[in-house]
Amino acid sequence: MGDIDFQCGRNGEALQWFRQAEQLYVLLWDSQGRANCVRSMGDVDFRSGRNNEALERFKEARELYAVAGDLQGRASCVRSMGNIDFRCGRNEEALERFKQAEELYISTGDPLGTANCIRSIGYIDFQCGRNDKALQRFKEAEGLYISTGSAQGRANCVQSIGKIDFQCGKNDEALERFRQAEELYILTGDPQGRANCVRSIGDIDFRCGRNDKALERFKEAEGLYISTGSAQGRANCVRSMGDIDYRCGRNEKALERFKEAEGVYISMGSVQGRANCIHSIGKIDSQCGRNDDALERFRQAEELYILAGDPQGMANCLQSMGDIDYRCGRNDKALERFEAAEELYRKAGDAHSRVYCLGRISGIIHNLEEPQ
Repeated sequence: MGDIDFQCGRNGEALQWFRQAEQLYVLLWDSQGRANCVRSMGDVDFRSGRNNEALERFKEARELYAVAGDLQGRASCVRSMGNIDFRCGRNEEALERFKQAEELYISTGDPLGTANCIRSIGYIDFQCGRNDKALQRFKEAEGLYISTGSAQGRANCVQSIGKIDFQCGKNDEALERFRQAEELYILTGDPQGRANCVRSIGDIDFRCGRNDKALERFKEAEGLYISTGSAQGRANCVRSMGDIDYRCGRNEKALERFKEAEGVYISMGSVQGRANCIHSIGKIDSQCGRNDDALERFRQAEELYILAGDPQGMANCLQSMGDIDYRCGRNDKALERFEAAEELYRKAGDAHSRVYCLGRISGIIHNLEEPQ
């Protein structure tokens, strides 16, 4: 019953069932059953953004699985701990966990578990700007998922490949991937995965200037996230809707949305999410001519992106600060910022943003070389 509640997004009810079952397994001296319950409670904590609590649950379950001699159970806990490390920006620790879990799954002859680990390693490659390597990982994992008949796993890989396409500015290819993944998520009854795809399609609409369509997508995704109890997913949608408000000149509404999303990110301990919101608030300050306030916001966001290990976010902040410097006639400083941002965008494979920076750099160099 706890599994059903969890699958339907009823986190509180699921947690109660798992606790009740664990108590019964304790009375039965059943380490295996108890481990399953503790791990499931960790899954609830992880979904709810309680990273520290989830980590402790997975560690406890790992030890119980060791007592029961269950290598596959141990592997699942190690991978889950890697997911926490990845979420918290600890990429090296996450990579080590995923490789350890992969070895355990291979030793038990579990291609599905192996595929999950390969896909997770691909996420790290993608976040670190190693797009070619990430693409290779996702395709390898997709092949394993197809061989095991896992539509869910295949959907995750197709969606991830779509993200690479999106980052590289290949909007049509990305859109096709996200739609394919959404169909697979609908087939498997996964509202969370479907929400991710709908939001990603909204990102493409937003990039292409289809504001009304993007707003519709983000609202649809927000509803799906609410149904699964995903606070982070909802916060992401609220922030994206704020981006649309900002673009359309609705600054007060945008500011309201960014602050709402930031509050959720703070409660979850999401450095990345908070940085995104602060950067967006800085853009409002910049647009309203509050240059000093904007620069302070961008510096604060940049520090958080550095903490989160996000080169893309760092580049966005450098670009935003460069725009202010350029507008204020500080060409040398602007050039320095745009060149640093362009280099980060190049490493991240963000062709769209890189073109913008190159255009700015070219214009500044032309101005500096022009006779006064």
